[in-house]
Amino acid sequence: MARLVRRLFVNRNIALVFWGQVVSQAGDSIYQIGLLWLCLDMTGSKSLTGLIASAAFLPYLLFALPGGALADRFPRKAIMISADGARLALVACIPLLYALGAVSILKLALLTFLIGSFSAVFYPARDALLPELATADELPHAKRVDPDFMAARRAAGSGAGGPAPALVGLRHLFSFDAFTFLVSLAAVAAIRAARPPAPPRPPATPWRAMLDGVRYVAANPLMRVIVLVTALDNLILMGRPSWACRST
Repeated sequence: MARLVRRLFVNRNIALVFWGQVVSQAGDSIYQIGLLWLCLDMTGSKSLTGLIASAAFLPYLLFALPGGALADRFPRKAIMISADGARLALVACIPLLYALGAVSILKLALLTFLIGSFSAVFYPARDALLPELATADELPHAKRVDPDFMAARRAAGSGAGGPAPALVGLRHLFSFDAFTFLVSLAAVAAIRAARPPAPPRPPATPWRAMLDGVRYVAANPLMRVIVLVTALDNLILMGRPSWACRST
């Protein structure tokens, strides 16, 4: 327990990132459940619901590498604030369309894809920012924060996501998720860098940076295994709630 507390409160900045992300990612878990319930309610089709679920995860395949290249070239904090602001506005469109009776599967798929696209940009910037927020002694503990994000997200999202649609209605699930992005945005905005960012790398086009990353992974057996295990974890474990809802 003492080790967990030490990781979560490495310093003020790490605590801000952690708690902002716990709230935001718990909202995301509830959003995913609400999204699938809404699709099923609108269409009654498991196939269309599965396509909407795919629209939520496809951006990670398409934009994770470009997101990493952006995080290497632009201020990470600014990227995170911009991505949170965009996701807040996009998620807020869902309850608004729902209230106006103007929501459709096509609009929902487009909003879902855009939300996932900004998430794919946010997370590389977050991971690249963490080393700037901790001293050399604090960094080993700060690196353990990401697994803690996942554990806290699953606990909070799973606990609230099940009964939430019946208790507050589908519309307000999306309103709550929009609010969680506001919490995350405020937490990121309150961060004060503990030390200056690393000197900029030699100029390279984003395309060249992505190709260099792919070549590095392809040439390193250990990295190939890590990427494969991570892909399987994202496909099987992280995607499990969505597919479980789909099959109901």
